[in-house]
Amino acid sequence: VYPSIATFIKQFGLCRDDSESLQGEAKYNKTNGDEVELEYSITRLVYDNESYNSLFLRDITIRKQHQRTLEYMANYDELTGLCNRQALFRHISNRQTDKDIPLQHALLLMVRLHNIKQINDVLGYSAGDNVLRVVASRLEYRLASSVMVARVADDGFAVFAEKTSDSSQILNLVSSINELVADEIDLGTLSVNANVS
Repeated sequence: VYPSIATFIKQFGLCRDDSESLQGEAKYNKTNGDEVELEYSITRLVYDNESYNSLFLRDITIRKQHQRTLEYMANYDELTGLCNRQALFRHISNRQTDKDIPLQHALLLMVRLHNIKQINDVLGYSAGDNVLRVVASRLEYRLASSVMVARVADDGFAVFAEKTSDSSQILNLVSSINELVADEIDLGTLSVNANVS
């Protein structure tokens, strides 16, 4: 059950003249506590010298959920939760055209796991997927927060970092990546190591 029309109009505004109408989207709680997303249109009507507000409501909750799912799939890798190739390229492109914060001394590293195919062949794809998830998590959460990590291939990641003009910074970043990937990965019954280049 939706909230009363009077309550809705009071919260989202009244039309002030005959020609005015208000349209938009809003989130609202139903009487049972469930949150719904609504598309609304409020129009002021005059009939027999009396003024009325007409309210049209449409539940767009499912449509919005589908939209968010499609947006997520377009920008993120389903397995690891990292940004995908398209999102990475879009981020770099936006940074190149950002006049307020110029892109300077940027570095893009490609990280490839060489033995994912062997792990898949010997231990199964679920084991390979777990290795990819662990590596992705390590790269995302243990590198500097200013570094962007994306999954760009079945066995590959990209690491994008800015302000890396100093060679020592670059070497430290590469060393950190090698250490994070080289650490043993516990798969429950055994541990494996991922080989990186």
